[in-house]
Amino acid sequence: MTAPPEGPEQQPTAARGASVARDVLERALAELVELPPGSARDQLLAGFDEARTALDRLADASPRDPHYLDRFDAACGALQSLADQTEQLHHPGTERFARRVAGAAAALQRRREHVLNEMVAVQETAALRDDPAAPEGPPEPFRVSTELPALRQLPTMNLRHLLPAGSSADPADGPASPPARRPGRGQLDDLARDCLAEIGRMGRLCHLDEDRLWSSVITRFEQRLLANLDALIALGRADLVPTGPLPEPDEVSRASEEQPGGEPATEKPATDEPATENGASPEPVELASTVDVIAALARYTGESPADADRAFVRSLVLGSLAGEQPVRAAMMSIRRAHRSTLPAHRRALSLAPNPAITTEMKKLSLDDEPRLVALALDVLDARGQPTLAQATTLIAHPHVVVRCSAAAALAHCHERAAAAELVASQLDAELDDRALVALAEALLRLDDRRGLTSVRARLSEEQELPGAMARRARFQCLTLLALAGDGSDVPALLSLAEQPRELELLGWHGDPAAVEPLLEVLAEPAPPTLHSGGESRPLAAARALERITGATGHDQAPRGLGFRADAVDRSLQRWRDWWSENGEQFSADTKYRNGEPFTISASLAELQRDGVPQDVRQNALLELALLSGGVPVPRLDDWSARLATALGDLARHFRQFDGVTTGRLHGAGEWPTRRLGERHRTVERLARST
Repeated sequence: MTAPPEGPEQQPTAARGASVARDVLERALAELVELPPGSARDQLLAGFDEARTALDRLADASPRDPHYLDRFDAACGALQSLADQTEQLHHPGTERFARRVAGAAAALQRRREHVLNEMVAVQETAALRDDPAAPEGPPEPFRVSTELPALRQLPTMNLRHLLPAGSSADPADGPASPPARRPGRGQLDDLARDCLAEIGRMGRLCHLDEDRLWSSVITRFEQRLLANLDALIALGRADLVPTGPLPEPDEVSRASEEQPGGEPATEKPATDEPATENGASPEPVELASTVDVIAALARYTGESPADADRAFVRSLVLGSLAGEQPVRAAMMSIRRAHRSTLPAHRRALSLAPNPAITTEMKKLSLDDEPRLVALALDVLDARGQPTLAQATTLIAHPHVVVRCSAAAALAHCHERAAAAELVASQLDAELDDRALVALAEALLRLDDRRGLTSVRARLSEEQELPGAMARRARFQCLTLLALAGDGSDVPALLSLAEQPRELELLGWHGDPAAVEPLLEVLAEPAPPTLHSGGESRPLAAARALERITGATGHDQAPRGLGFRADAVDRSLQRWRDWWSENGEQFSADTKYRNGEPFTISASLAELQRDGVPQDVRQNALLELALLSGGVPVPRLDDWSARLATALGDLARHFRQFDGVTTGRLHGAGEWPTRRLGERHRTVERLARST
């Protein structure tokens, strides 16, 4: 790593840190009330001498020394080792000494991190300073973004506007001050700000939480987002922004107030004309030629660094500009981003069109910060470019967030057999339920039966020792069992389904054997304090009954964009009457969906229909993934046009197995377990034959 320049701030960094630590060390030794006897005393003094020598070497180190950080590490290690050794003596006179030495080690470690951040800032500043020259010749034709964002070019990009304010990385070449607003520039700057704000608002509307309903209206929100992105880039191109004097206000007024018959409206009194202090007419105001898009972006997103909408805007705009430099600038922002904004950055980079994002994400996956590593893996997976090499090195990462993301990436790798074996080996050693669920799901997506075996075993342990699993991991395990299991899993699902949303999973499972137990739940009184639109066990049971039987003919939710509401019938007597009349029509050992034997087309229909809650669509998509034979399925948070195309391709993938001699992926009413482990072979045989 390039060392920082020996500036007035950088040169004394190590010396100051070493001096403070050395002073603390010497005072702590001098204040010792009693030294331990014998060999313990010699051990303490030897450790003191070692720490003192390491601090002396650090004080003499130069930032340009290639071993500069190694000196820091040696000094920190010597101090911490001395503190640990002293604490292990268990001598009453050395307890305070051990605490003070440990504090000095922690302070020196923080100073090391500060130095490392300065080194990174120098490299980033140098990278942004080396902006490529503006392209020669006429600018490329402007293309309107339709359904998907177009990759854009700006004539010039001063990315140093995006450096954090007050950076001391290079005082002579630090963050550039945004250009001062001058007459004529304000109008364009305001337009740019409006575009940025609208991109953030539309991005929020296009992102659906679990309880929101999908609607085709979202495609209009996406197009509005793209229109504002186009307008923002257009404001930065001189060939698209009009120049010259602004029209006089009276001319605009006369044009707008012209009467239908062609006669102009009555002229305004001369006293309304603008005038300067001496009564002379003002000079014509020239309209600025372009907006500095990067400066406008830095101003808008810098106003509230913890705002997720602005984080989304920053990464999406930078990811829509051509070249490597804008993406590197986005990486700088992400490394300094507030933790709560990382999901917004991840979503924007997954949607942005710049192909350089893939390269930068592969680099980011080698970072030391676990959440950034997980973000990089998630973006690569969302962009359809997960690699076995990246995930292989991270599947055993010490942080559970990274292991979960690595498992999800392996589920979509083209090297199915190698990925399945890698996931299965990690599953055998996994102790955290969060990662265990992610690994089991990855195996099921890869058409490997070991995933279902693991889920059943973990839920069996939960039955024996209730409450051992975290609530979220338990729900995810139950979801996998409901979607991938068979009739033998009904007792486990009924036993563990305590919460309303867990009861709903019985509807996804689709076994008519669950109808009678669900009718008993329907008879339970609803909690009297349940707020309007809240969940209850009887409501969840009614949803599950409707999903199995289709008795009332209602959709799972009303059509339209908004929050989930229910039209299912919750009358116990009507349900009992209906079941007594129609229960004989349902066959045992058959999976049902809305009163018919379950087929793949039922899941596809829920993904293509308006008014379906997002969590329902997510389960339907997971169903298709489990039945696809290891073929990756699209993501719901992609652009609507790309999602619709991918769903069409997935439907054609399933249709090509109808009536073929090499086998089928799924038959009407079959339990998913029947062909689990065979579907990928069916897909491979058909691929070889064609």
